[in-house]
Amino acid sequence: MVEKPLKVKENQKAYFSIMKKSAMKISVASVK
Repeated sequence: MVEKPLKVKENQKAYFSIMKKSAMKISVASVK
């Protein structure tokens, strides 16, 4: 049961990093 919160946190980190990358791509595309 202790492992689950860690997994969730790792998933959130990966999710946020993906969102940041996609957001940067979108902002770069809109600037061009």
